[in-house]
Amino acid sequence: MAPEFVAGFMILSLIAHYFLFYNKKRWASYEKEFKDESSEESLRGKIKVLAYLIGSTLGAIPLMLLLGKIFHTI
Repeated sequence: MAPEFVAGFMILSLIAHYFLFYNKKRWASYEKEFKDESSEESLRGKIKVLAYLIGSTLGAIPLMLLLGKIFHTI
């Protein structure tokens, strides 16, 4: 796969994750929104976030391979 394509995808992914998850203003609104949830709801939410992180990381690998086959760069 073309190194430029992989690097570009990784940079765009990092920028998107920053604005979705690491932005301090957003975190403050998340904390405010979920401060009254029960421990069961909190655990369920943590499992969903963990599943998203693992799925998006592992899902990127077959996506890269598929795009490589589509554009014949592998």
